[in-house]
Amino acid sequence: MTLHTLILGFDAFDPKMFEDLHERGLMPNLAKLVAMGGYSRFQVTNPPQSEVSWTSIATGLNPGAHGMFDFVHREPSSYTPFLSLLPTRRKLGVTSFVRPYSATTIFDVATKRGYPATSLWWPGTFPARADSPVRTLPGLGTPDLMGRLGVGCVYTSDPDGPEKMGKTPVHRLVPERRGCYRQAVFGPTRRKRSGPETLTIDLRLEESAGRLDRANVLLLLDREADEFIARRADVDLMLVKPVDAGILRRAAKQLLPTAS
Repeated sequence: MTLHTLILGFDAFDPKMFEDLHERGLMPNLAKLVAMGGYSRFQVTNPPQSEVSWTSIATGLNPGAHGMFDFVHREPSSYTPFLSLLPTRRKLGVTSFVRPYSATTIFDVATKRGYPATSLWWPGTFPARADSPVRTLPGLGTPDLMGRLGVGCVYTSDPDGPEKMGKTPVHRLVPERRGCYRQAVFGPTRRKRSGPETLTIDLRLEESAGRLDRANVLLLLDREADEFIARRADVDLMLVKPVDAGILRRAAKQLLPTAS
């Protein structure tokens, strides 16, 4: 008989909210899992932060043992702060990313015992190890094209908009003809003999040119303070967390007239 184990993780899962929704019959899919094996609360790590909790679950260790105890760590020799999920090492003039911790994970234990293991979007697993039999698609802590975390960008056709929105850079869409714009996706900078060069990929926007079907856009926001920036996106509907099944159902009916 082949045994399969599936671990589903929900970041920032609130047991009080779940229990309330479960009692009201609004969590049918999770209710099926509860009915299969039961439900109980776990004690959280200290501090109860995402990168700390996920690493403790993966390793079975507390922060003092696996070394992940905050989003920001410091270099002891210089007190220079760095992101705990994205440490780097410089060798022979080349900077490379290194693993945020070296503790053994449950995925490693499984493969050592001859079982296949897959880790999908698990925080703190970047960079994936080429020498590991664990099939890994890293999650939180994976950098963007610029080698950074949490820094996006805004593209706008508004010629009078700001150059930046806080730390977020703003790029102007250049009109080609009515309803069509062009710009570039900006990547990292490489060194050349002629000087530094920013790598780019061409970007074209033709949604309003009439060649594509119109699609309604729903924007889900983490907090009400984000509405100020989100209004510039010209979306059809904005929702602010937390949301429940009733709110999502009403949103679907508003955006999709045929939704039941």
